[in-house]
This record gives sequence, structure tokens and C-alpha cells, in this order.
Amino acid sequence: MGVERPSRSRGVGTLLLDALITASREAGLPALSLSVETDNYARGLYERFGFDQVGSTGGSLTMILHL
Repeated sequence: MGVERPSRSRGVGTLLLDALITASREAGLPALSLSVETDNYARGLYERFGFDQVGSTGGSLTMILHL
């Protein structure tokens, strides 16, 4: 998921992630996972939604949210 620079910090990422999580739960998925660079501002967004770090490779973190 990506949000273009002019739309960042306006809640767009929050809306998109919330919709993705809702649709995933409705579809009966057990979990979502993602990779994010360690210095990416969106990392805080993922943590607020409950994603937990489960691994790392180089400068990238793997995170998971159990649904």
C-alpha cells in the first residue's frame, strides 16, 4: 500500500488500512503480513493497528496482524 506524498498525514493510509483489515476479517483470513522499511513513517500506523514485528532482513521489518 502506498499513499502519494500530497495525501500523506491526512488519514488516507488509516482509511485504506482499516478497509483492508475489515475486508480481510469478513473474508475469514487468519492474518495479514507486511514488510516495511525500519525508518518508514507508516511503521507507526501499522503498530497502532496492532501489527507486531516478527522478523527483519536488512533494513526491512516483517510485521503480522492476527485477525
